[in-house]
Amino acid sequence: MFGTLNLVTLMLAQLILAQQEGWVKLSPLPDKEGFASPFAGLISNKLFIAGGANFPDNKPWEGGVKVWYDSIFILDDFNAKWKFIGKLPRQIAYGVAVSLNEGVLCIGGSDSKTHYSNCFLVSLINDELKFKTFPSLPKACANMCGMKIGNIIYIAGGTSSPSSMKALNNFWALNLEDSNPKWKVLEPWPGKERMLSVCASDGKNFYLFSGASIHLGTDGKIAREYLSDAFSYNLKQGWKKLPTMPRPSVAAVSPAFFKQGQILIPGGDDEKLINFEPKFNHPGFPKSFLAFNTQTNDWEKDFPFHLSRATTPSIIWKNRWVIPSGEVSPGIRSPEIWAKEIQ
Repeated sequence: MFGTLNLVTLMLAQLILAQQEGWVKLSPLPDKEGFASPFAGLISNKLFIAGGANFPDNKPWEGGVKVWYDSIFILDDFNAKWKFIGKLPRQIAYGVAVSLNEGVLCIGGSDSKTHYSNCFLVSLINDELKFKTFPSLPKACANMCGMKIGNIIYIAGGTSSPSSMKALNNFWALNLEDSNPKWKVLEPWPGKERMLSVCASDGKNFYLFSGASIHLGTDGKIAREYLSDAFSYNLKQGWKKLPTMPRPSVAAVSPAFFKQGQILIPGGDDEKLINFEPKFNHPGFPKSFLAFNTQTNDWEKDFPFHLSRATTPSIIWKNRWVIPSGEVSPGIRSPEIWAKEIQ
């Protein structure tokens, strides 16, 4: 049984239920399809969305070709409309973005041909886009998860190339306070290698949830193993294995949201509809979210959510959680931007 019936749990359950309400749509991205895995963050206290990938013409089951993008869009405030302000150095998606005081740090990622180790900072100075090179990752990486905790940026998992037959078990850290910052290779979690995982933090610990390992199937094609394990990492204590999740949440909104002792993980792929037919009528990823109680170290039940999303980052902007774009179902994106005040 998930959860412990006590006063703390009841209070946190009420908090969870409150998170289902109050979500509102902001101005949609100026792209009818929307994007999977764009870079997203805050630049000059404005919402920043850049890059991403979609299928603008035919869908995957129709033989459609995925297209990567380099467009940069800015949203000035909640009632504004998106503005196109320029382009990234390349068409790219499936990396990690971290908001810094100076701008948005774009880490790794991929295009149609290769994965990248490059990291660069995007800033706005006198309304002019500026790009600054940051230390490169130890190796090329995309489809990873990552976030900043204090002054340290963590990156976990991913794949090293489009043709990878095995995911990575990398765990890297960049201390922004170092006089000469460089990515450090840390001990990986005590579990399988993985990509498309979800990370979170309570301000002290780095949490790693779900993801998929990959291998060559008997049919000669790359197959995924959906994972339901979870771990936490502390600089002093290292890795700790957590209770198994109620379901996989591959490529769910990441970083997951944290509020008053609860980590909330919206959406993701739970594998149940992986072979759904007909593909054009796929009902979408789960309209639910998982909740992990960091105080009791236990999972609550799966809670209903108003939308299904995968391969999308999260942002905290002006005391609001923001879920930008992302996938609704395999091959189908959405230009919608959802936000909720943090209460």
